[in-house]
Amino acid sequence: MRILIFGHKNPDTDSVCAAISLSYLKNQVGFNSEPRILGPLKKETKWVLNKWKVKEPKLIENVSGKKVILVDHNNFSESAFDIEKAEILEVVDHHRINFSYHSPIDFIVKPYGSTCTIIYELFKKNRVDVPLEILGLILSAIISDTSGFKSSSTTDNDLETAEEIAKLLEINLDEFKEEILKIKTDISGKSINELLNYDFKKFLSKAGEVGIAQIEVNNFDLLKRKKEILKEMKEMKKNVYHTLCFIISNIIENKTILFILSDDLEKINKIFKGKIKNNEIEFNKLLTRKLDIVPMLLKALE
Repeated sequence: MRILIFGHKNPDTDSVCAAISLSYLKNQVGFNSEPRILGPLKKETKWVLNKWKVKEPKLIENVSGKKVILVDHNNFSESAFDIEKAEILEVVDHHRINFSYHSPIDFIVKPYGSTCTIIYELFKKNRVDVPLEILGLILSAIISDTSGFKSSSTTDNDLETAEEIAKLLEINLDEFKEEILKIKTDISGKSINELLNYDFKKFLSKAGEVGIAQIEVNNFDLLKRKKEILKEMKEMKKNVYHTLCFIISNIIENKTILFILSDDLEKINKIFKGKIKNNEIEFNKLLTRKLDIVPMLLKALE
């Protein structure tokens, strides 16, 4: 039976490129696999696939009874709706572990900035040559998921892998990075609702469900729409989320703004040392959802 490899819902560049790259690797070592996606692609990801002349993976909704490999996620709430009815063979990820399964499987999780950095290591481990288009996808994903190596999740492994691949592709890493980040931070024409759902993930705390949206920008013009943002967040939170956050990361100024609504805002504010004012807090660095915001929120809501 063919193995289906896919990333999380609301796919980003890392999850899509990881699925494509790992599928190629698996097929080179004797498996029969195909990459899939669980939702429509973002503008940045479409640009990357077009840049390296790689076909967009097919959309899949029903995985019941199918053999699957998960990349860039291990939380069932981020996966296919019927993932519990699939046969999971393997997980390759770089996020916090929130996984339980009835059988032993290959489970590869490393604290890197990008899942594709792990997959590049798997190519080396299996001594499989990486074609140019797959090198391009891996490099693009690393740049995207580390915000051009500025994210707090960036590791030496990510940067060294990117530099190595750039040499193999004979491209200027800095120039290519700027190309990707320009597209990644273009939010022109998007409504507040679209921005909140652009990169949105759910987490379960002891107090209730937590929703965290995140976007990256090249300026803070969006802050002029704070009233509109909070209004939309209140509607989104109503009767669904205990806590709702919107992370806005400025990759030019290396700053992060966090908007937050919560049923336990005072408790959360203690974790943030009382710095939340009018549902907003500013940080003089780029924060990531997985390393910075999620651990603090889950700790506050214990």
